Amino acid sequence: MMKFNIVLLLFFFSACQSAHKEESAVGKTEAKAMPDWVNTRPVDGGYYVGIGYASKKSFPSDYLEAARKNALNNLAAEISVNISTESVLSQLESDNLYKEQFQQDIRVTVNEQIEGYDQVEAYETKESYWVYYHLSKADYLERKQKLLKDAVNQGKDFLLKARVYRNDGRFKEAAIAYISGIEKIKNYLDQSLETDLENQKVFLGNELFNGYRSLVNEIVIDSETEVFRVKMGDAGIVKFTVKNGDGKLMVGVPMVAELKKQMHSYSEVLSDATGSVKVELGKVSRQTQEQYVSVQLNVKQLLKESGASAIVTKVLNLANPSPDVVHIEVQPVYVMVKSVEKNNGHPVVKNILDMALREGLAAKGFISVSAIEKADLLIEIHGESSDAGSSQQSDFQFFSSTLNVDVVFKNIKNMTELYQTSLHAVKGVQQSYDKAADDAYMKAAKKMKMAVVDDFVKVYCE
Repeated sequence: MMKFNIVLLLFFFSACQSAHKEESAVGKTEAKAMPDWVNTRPVDGGYYVGIGYASKKSFPSDYLEAARKNALNNLAAEISVNISTESVLSQLESDNLYKEQFQQDIRVTVNEQIEGYDQVEAYETKESYWVYYHLSKADYLERKQKLLKDAVNQGKDFLLKARVYRNDGRFKEAAIAYISGIEKIKNYLDQSLETDLENQKVFLGNELFNGYRSLVNEIVIDSETEVFRVKMGDAGIVKFTVKNGDGKLMVGVPMVAELKKQMHSYSEVLSDATGSVKVELGKVSRQTQEQYVSVQLNVKQLLKESGASAIVTKVLNLANPSPDVVHIEVQPVYVMVKSVEKNNGHPVVKNILDMALREGLAAKGFISVSAIEKADLLIEIHGESSDAGSSQQSDFQFFSSTLNVDVVFKNIKNMTELYQTSLHAVKGVQQSYDKAADDAYMKAAKKMKMAVVDDFVKVYCE
């Protein structure tokens, strides 16, 4: 029993010593002096240096990752980005805005390429965490040169393919090859990329970019007319023809058509076997604002099929060819109204329904004519009111009239019925039968001018 107690005491003593050592270690860590590199950036001619900081309060669960990212960004900032005068980006510096945008994009690609860095040291307190990375300049340059060589070789392969496709008249394949080649050298668009190609010295980026630009600008889109005239309510088709610079019809070229009527709509099409692109307008409503149809090369589709990155997309969007635009001119529709309006079998003095319908149609762009040979539409109105009895209220006697109206819209060309509606039992009440009939006609006229006209226009134009 005595032996057992001695062993237990020894174990307890050992545990206390271990705990004391751990507490001492923690105390030493927290009391560790702040290293010089936290406040004074190290200078090392053979290394790129990156210092990253993160607040534990701001990033309680991922302060290590936040500090790492900041350190790598800081390291990358030491790697200079200079745009060569023979590079692709130098061609696009039309103003300082583009220059700054593309330099920032290149900076992002530099960050993505950083590998082989080492952590020199880390320092932390209860509130903060710092990390110190460095990257060998020699190692970085060696790796960059290898990646550059591989990128140039792949870019050259795509350039040669693009030229072959272009000579064969295979536009889409040539465009995709140019884009794919630019994608391979996207990390070096700021450099001249001088290389040998078919026994010539060329700047690869410029060859790819200029080849793509000349290819897409070679496309000629011709429309049959600059202004397409169509009567309101009619449908139409606008035809465009796709050719190359030599006037040869181009088949299977991805195009995008934009139709602007009340709203914008877009459709993606390929030029057909005759090199044509046909855009269906659908029914055309009254022209209250500019309406048009345009067709242009579907660069977005080419970029999608090529798997182009954001920076390549941005570069090539600056070389987009212009669309061909056809304006839509909506012609008015001429209508002739024939109205028969009676009360108790006798013609009324004023054709109230006739006037109301003409006013409502005029507000929608329809023009009334008196000669049937000038009309596009014939509208027939038949209204018949009749006495419907009287009633006594206090000292006043009121008389009622009931009106029924039939309206038919017809196409003059073939006299087919386009629209028909009726107003049943429209009731008028006044102090005489004649005034009651007038009241009924006035109520029907309001419905004709608004509801009937609106319903007809929806059927006719939509």
